[in-house]
Amino acid sequence: MKSPNASLLNTQPKYLFALSLFLIAAFSMQLAAKSIFSHRQVSWLKNQDAAEYTSLQWLADSKSLVKVKILPTLNYSGIPMEHREEQADYFNHGKIPANVTQLFADLLNSSHYFFSINEKDNTSVAEYEFQLTIEKYQLPFSYQADDIWWQEINGDVDRWMLTPKPSTIKLTLTMFNSYSKKQVLSKSITTTLSQCDLNAHVQRLTWHNNKDTVLNQFLQTTPGQSFIAASNFLILEAIHLIDPKRKQALVADKFENEIFILAEDTHFEVGQQLDIFQQTPYYRPSQLPIGQVEIVKTFANQAVAYPINFRSDQLAKGDWLDVKNSNPFKAPLVNYLAKNHCSKTPVTDLSW
Repeated sequence: MKSPNASLLNTQPKYLFALSLFLIAAFSMQLAAKSIFSHRQVSWLKNQDAAEYTSLQWLADSKSLVKVKILPTLNYSGIPMEHREEQADYFNHGKIPANVTQLFADLLNSSHYFFSINEKDNTSVAEYEFQLTIEKYQLPFSYQADDIWWQEINGDVDRWMLTPKPSTIKLTLTMFNSYSKKQVLSKSITTTLSQCDLNAHVQRLTWHNNKDTVLNQFLQTTPGQSFIAASNFLILEAIHLIDPKRKQALVADKFENEIFILAEDTHFEVGQQLDIFQQTPYYRPSQLPIGQVEIVKTFANQAVAYPINFRSDQLAKGDWLDVKNSNPFKAPLVNYLAKNHCSKTPVTDLSW
């Protein structure tokens, strides 16, 4: 007959095994949650999550800028857009400033990654076309085109006695290839900011727009900063779509041991050694490289290379070269300081 102690000893390994599985599962869930956030698979950013995007400090990028043509903004919010000079209070209950297209272009230029081209500019060739759509525009106060509504409430009631609601904006960014006109991205994001989430460090405008009084007033409000947050989020989405493509090169052709290479936006260097990947049936690079090539001649984004540790007949036109270590994208920093005392802990940085 087994003793009670023996039974207890037999149950301990099972308990420890079950506990280990639980801890592994919990840890895996945390990793999954972090992975989801790092890939930004979100459709709504609220309060301080949104406040992280209201003022980004972009780092200089040595790569050539991606030229983008800005198409007219589509507005499906139900609140009209209008050119109108007003104080900040107006934008809490009034029309959308027509300058928001100009503001989005300014934010693109601030990234040091894009260079915006006006739709009417026929002298510059853009790589992509960007179109912004305002899907939702919820104001802190009930929409009124002017200040009459304050008088209708009560002549004795001032604005400061009313509690503003959070501002919610939903933007969609649609990207097209300028040459093929094919859609390459359609991403939507909703941002919600309250008065507690206002950033005292307003996103700085470039020298083109820093004297625009309408935009400077607009940026003091929750609708203005919600617009910035949504725009910056979408700009980062565009970068994360485009950047990997700029870090890959293709085998354009080959002749005996000479391999002709072409990249979208990578300048090669003589003596540079790169891993080469075969193209899979799904038109993607193989997971493991088949070898390395060495660059022997260069011309801008074109190069000639020789194989180092494999035969050139193993290559085919359309195979890939990995050049991602040439100019890694530098994530922006957050510049946030709570304007109002009701805010939570301040945000210090932004991880990607």
